[in-house]
Amino acid sequence: MSKFFNQLSLNAKKHFLNSLLLCLLLFTPICTAETANIAVATNFIPTMRLLEAKFEETTQHELTIISGSTGKLYLQTLNGAPFDAYLSADQKHAQLLEESPKAVAGTRFTYAIGKLVLWAPNRDKASWKNILQTDTKIAIANPKLAPYGVAAMEFLEKHYGTKGFTQKLVLGENVGQAYAMVASGNASIGLLAGSFFSPEIDDDVWIIPEQDYSSIRQDALLLSTGSSNQAAIEFLSFLKSDTARKIIKNGGYDVAH
Repeated sequence: MSKFFNQLSLNAKKHFLNSLLLCLLLFTPICTAETANIAVATNFIPTMRLLEAKFEETTQHELTIISGSTGKLYLQTLNGAPFDAYLSADQKHAQLLEESPKAVAGTRFTYAIGKLVLWAPNRDKASWKNILQTDTKIAIANPKLAPYGVAAMEFLEKHYGTKGFTQKLVLGENVGQAYAMVASGNASIGLLAGSFFSPEIDDDVWIIPEQDYSSIRQDALLLSTGSSNQAAIEFLSFLKSDTARKIIKNGGYDVAH
């Protein structure tokens, strides 16, 4: 090769080197595409699908979404599930992970602020305050596993006391299951995530006043498993972008300022 190169004229050498450089640029990938496993709270799934599509459209990376209740995904993470990033429905579980070896410290942030709503299909809107006292089956997410269940219990305790409601409650493992109970008729009404509805359009959905329950601030963070996963790192950065924040707001959430 060296003998061949030395025998070339100056112009031929320049042409050879330029051709070699062009080949290197063409066949060397600018960025290596990766796949990230993202653990996502059930309430956020409809919005997450839109974010996933936009992210994969604008990068070379792919996402694999694993959904469940915040508490269940938290326990799976502690037990070694191969998640690269965690999108909680609260701050508590994300903070607990951040304080453990399972997450990368300093990466936690609030990506969405959820809303609690009452869904009472085919009911008169004027009587919704009495519905909770008269209906016999009220679906909520399990407050031991899901922040929307905690918010529902806080609302009930504040206005009605829980003593008369305990036997009326039917619990879903997550807020998605609680929604399905109402949709299937196994519960007559539900205290659910606002992201499942368009309250401005759905006449049988009422937004619960924010002062009636603790703020549902949903935090995300990078897990130790994904500390060198470029897809996970870039997706969390994407969640903070104006494009993602607009999608999140359109999904029925508020965003942190």
